[in-house]
This record gives sequence, structure tokens and C-alpha cells, in this order.
Amino acid sequence: MGHDFGSFMYKEPKFRVMKKLGWILLLICITAAAGDPSQEIKSHKVTFKIKNAGLTVDGSFSDFEADIKFNPKDLDKSVLKASVGVASISTGIKKRDKDLQMRKYFDVEKYPRIKMVGKKIKHIEKNKYKATFDLTIKGVTKQVEIPFTYTGKENEGTFSAEFTVNRRDFGVGSNSLILSDKAIVSIEVAVKEGKANGITSRQ
Repeated sequence: MGHDFGSFMYKEPKFRVMKKLGWILLLICITAAAGDPSQEIKSHKVTFKIKNAGLTVDGSFSDFEADIKFNPKDLDKSVLKASVGVASISTGIKKRDKDLQMRKYFDVEKYPRIKMVGKKIKHIEKNKYKATFDLTIKGVTKQVEIPFTYTGKENEGTFSAEFTVNRRDFGVGSNSLILSDKAIVSIEVAVKEGKANGITSRQ
């Protein structure tokens, strides 16, 4: 009688096969996450200024998160991502802070964070750079060019940037004779080399 060749072949138990597949998937995930480490956030300061009834209102955001992998020698592979929590806004007057979180302005319940994602970075001269960001406020995303400086020393560095945002481009408030359309935003972030990916800082 003839024999079915397949019946003589060794069949590895299913649980061993699944175990091997599990290890392979784990290794793939670890390899994917083992890219260049993010730079740890040492300190941060995000502030803004806007004219209201002829007076300058100063404000800030204290809830700051960032994923920064910046290499001046390899800008194409550098990563600049950051966001602030709208609920952390502070202008020195609590009632005004609550008003700014309402639907008419930032609508914090629906859009809790303002996000910035770097798309392209150019070196201008010395420690000066210009980056194109996708800026998302209140669910609206627009590309903005932001000039910034980066001063590095050994394994530490500081980013400084200042740019203007038109609040009405993002549906923050409406036309007003008292409140200016434009706000000046300033960002300063100090970093140091970190071993973990996606370093997050909240204060």
C-alpha cells in the first residue's frame, strides 16, 4: 500500500507556533521603538500676548508635552512635536480663563489640546532655523512657518521661538472691535539627551 507522505511529516504543536509568532512580533515592536532617543525636557515656557481693549493681556499654558529628536547635522530625520493642554491656560484672571475654555473660544471639552507637528526644518545661519509646522487649534489644522534658535552645548540645548497666530483662522472667538485678531506666541524649551522615546513633561 502507498503511504501519504504528509502523514509522516512532523507537525509542530499549534501552541509552540503561536508562541514563536508572539516572540517575533515582540522583537519587531522593540526594533521599531528603538530609534533615536528623544531628548528629555528639562524646562519649558509657553506664553502669549494679545491686545484687548487697548491693553496687552499676557497668558501662558503650563501643561506641555513634547517629543523632540533634534540633530542639527541631520535635520531630515529630526522630530519636533509638541502640544499644550487648553485647560492649563492662565491669564491672571480665573473668570477670563474659564471663558477662554468655553465653546466660543477654545472649546476645551471637544478640543483639549493645541498641537504642533514639525514637517520640515531648514537651517538659516549659525543657530537660526525655520520649521514648517502643522498647527492644530480647535480642530483646524494650518501650516505655519516658525523661525527658532537652537543653542546646544554638550548633551543639552535650548529652543526659542516667537511667532504670530491669527485666532480667527482657527475659529477662536469672532470678529471683535476690542479683541485683536493676532496673538504673539513665545516658546522656550530646554532639553537634554534622554534614553527613553517620547519623553513627556507635564507641570
